[in-house]
Amino acid sequence: MILIINNDKRMNYLTGFIRESGLDLVEYHPESLSFDFNILKQTRYFILPFGGISASGKIANTNLRLSEEVLLSLPEDCTILTPIKYPKLVELLQVVPRKCEVIFDYDEVAIYNSIPTAEGVIFNIIKNTEITIHQAEILVWQVEQVKPLPEI
Repeated sequence: MILIINNDKRMNYLTGFIRESGLDLVEYHPESLSFDFNILKQTRYFILPFGGISASGKIANTNLRLSEEVLLSLPEDCTILTPIKYPKLVELLQVVPRKCEVIFDYDEVAIYNSIPTAEGVIFNIIKNTEITIHQAEILVWQVEQVKPLPEI
């Protein structure tokens, strides 16, 4: 069985693909009111969402927390699929070893994700400037977050 934490349109696409393939899928949405932890015992593939995992283990845009207890509930042969190596996930995997594949380590995925990312950057530049961007000298940088995200 595949368990997917679905919190955005990219995950909607993946969920649709998995369902069309006829694979056994359980989906958790942010608006879901409860989660059956017994599902973890049957999970062969656990797909984590985009958006991050806080230092406390809170999965972005959900009411779920990733913890040692969660990883221990997964079968030893379960594979965790994650967009990136979230520090909290790396920390937990050192305590509770499980196979983990990082999706953005595959060029096919990283390249296709770079397209909407670039479009988002262009959108924000246009939205936040009063000039046209054609031949403009614009600097784009990533702001490193120093503090952990606040708990929601």
